[in-house]
Amino acid sequence: MNISEPTIDTLPWSYGNLAVYRWHANLPTQARGVVLMVHGLGEHMGRYSQTAQILQQEGWICVGYDHLGHGRSEGDRGKIPFSDALVEGLVHVAQHVIAEMPSKIAQDLPLILLGHSMGGLVVVQAIAKARDRMPDICAAVLSAPALGIFLSESEKWLLRSIPLLLPNLCLDNKINTSTICRDKAVVERYNKDPLIHRKISLRLAAWMFHASQQIDQCARAWSMPALLLLAGKDVLVDNKSAQRFAQQLSADLVAVHNEPDMLHEVLNDPENSRVLNRIADWMDLAVTSLPEAFSQAQALR
Repeated sequence: MNISEPTIDTLPWSYGNLAVYRWHANLPTQARGVVLMVHGLGEHMGRYSQTAQILQQEGWICVGYDHLGHGRSEGDRGKIPFSDALVEGLVHVAQHVIAEMPSKIAQDLPLILLGHSMGGLVVVQAIAKARDRMPDICAAVLSAPALGIFLSESEKWLLRSIPLLLPNLCLDNKINTSTICRDKAVVERYNKDPLIHRKISLRLAAWMFHASQQIDQCARAWSMPALLLLAGKDVLVDNKSAQRFAQQLSADLVAVHNEPDMLHEVLNDPENSRVLNRIADWMDLAVTSLPEAFSQAQALR
């Protein structure tokens, strides 16, 4: 497959301009909806071109962006100016996409969030804390979401105390790149990618830890369709936390898709076409068989 390159625009933001990606090639003529994609720790949205292309072939317009301090967005690598900066960044981009949908994207289409890894945690936190500022969001897809992270007791203690003193101190994120994906070509490109960094500040690490501790609270307030995609051999995030989150949601709103042989990047692992087709099919279901979610979003406009 020849992967098309995105166009990248700059979205001004008071904390640093954000890079917004759009894939104009293969745009659907009769779109089913819009997907706003949210990437993981240390990476960037340029790695999601294949995902965007396949979803657009299935009828979904794709938009993405780089987090502050990541990829082509401004900001010191791996640092955030305040704890909820990534959540507020998503809200800022979502509001921009919502504002331009009637004139530049399409009229009255459902808007779905797709978050991978740390991006999944950002999506959950944004929906829990700021859905009233993103009323058009009607569903969420969580790909290997970092709803639970592996930390020792000493690391948890450090993240409860040290970030208050040294919030901008950056450490290596300790990602073993051989565990991200079974496709060696993907891993090689990851290792050579100049836009990928390994930095994580203590403030960002502390936010991830504290946000993961709030997952039960987020689940109790959840009220929109959600699809969770889990990799059976994922060693970078704790699947048990994602499963616990799903178990607390209303059964008619949640679906969990397990890939027992896949590593963390289910969107890039071999047989990823199965995952992407599952996403497209579920999104169709979410906005047709569960129309009340979209209707409620429209009523809040």
